[in-house]
Amino acid sequence: MLGYSIDVTAPVRYDYTGKFEAPSPLWRHEDMGLGDWELIVMTEGTLYLSYLGEDHTVGEGEYLLLPPSADGRRVGFRESRCSFYWMHFQSSDREVREMDLAGPLPAAPTPPISPERPVGRLPDENPAVLYLPQAGAMPDAERLLVMLRQLQDAVRSGYERFALGYLATGVLCELYHQVFQEKTSADIADHARRQLYYDIVDYVNLNLARNLKVQDVARHFGYNPKYLSQLFRALAGESLRAFIVGKRMERANWLLTDTNDTVGQVAAALGFRDAHHFMRAYKDATGMTPTQYRNAYAKRMLFHR
Repeated sequence: MLGYSIDVTAPVRYDYTGKFEAPSPLWRHEDMGLGDWELIVMTEGTLYLSYLGEDHTVGEGEYLLLPPSADGRRVGFRESRCSFYWMHFQSSDREVREMDLAGPLPAAPTPPISPERPVGRLPDENPAVLYLPQAGAMPDAERLLVMLRQLQDAVRSGYERFALGYLATGVLCELYHQVFQEKTSADIADHARRQLYYDIVDYVNLNLARNLKVQDVARHFGYNPKYLSQLFRALAGESLRAFIVGKRMERANWLLTDTNDTVGQVAAALGFRDAHHFMRAYKDATGMTPTQYRNAYAKRMLFHR
């Protein structure tokens, strides 16, 4: 299956767009060159179009993507009454890259996951490249048509050209999503798992004053404890229990070095039953007692709050 890769690291450059309706059943596409990309989305009838030595038959609910060519000519090879939306654009990467999309899409490297990330930001997991077959059917053509109509409205409303470029890029992203819905389902599921991971990290950090257990976290998110632990380990490389303990010890270290709280007060602040249970848990996790850590590693002691 012939297709193209389009770099959208930067938005495409919008050229122009419109909707065409054939005036009669005898209409045939005129002979025209093509200096930029053209996306055709059919709304009614069938378009018969030759380009670069290939005849294309495009029916209602289907699309056709044509690359720029210095020598190529678009010309109708059969008469028909039809209507379609069209959009012309230029990619930031001027080179036209043809691809065989019959096999799996190129795999994108998955970055290591880390709980230390800006709030509200999701990980960038895929390169900014769209892989689009030259032609095909759309599961939900109306969604794409709505976006094309929005683009037309933005043009009529006087939007800046850079903004029109983002809207045109959105059209291509929607097409990519529809064409590869099945192939991207695994990516969508992985994205959801990663978001769950970040939600767990936030929940643990906000509840360090509780004697938090894996069962408590699983109950909060509505998952089986065993499943949630396996999911967390697969993403983070450590068990959920170890993560909870590690976060409580991090907070304990801060309280021991940056406050003059007693060991009993630190234990209470972290939800331990008493100082004895805290000291035992702390030594199991760090190999030293809280007092030993305070004496060895404290950078400053606060004698006044």
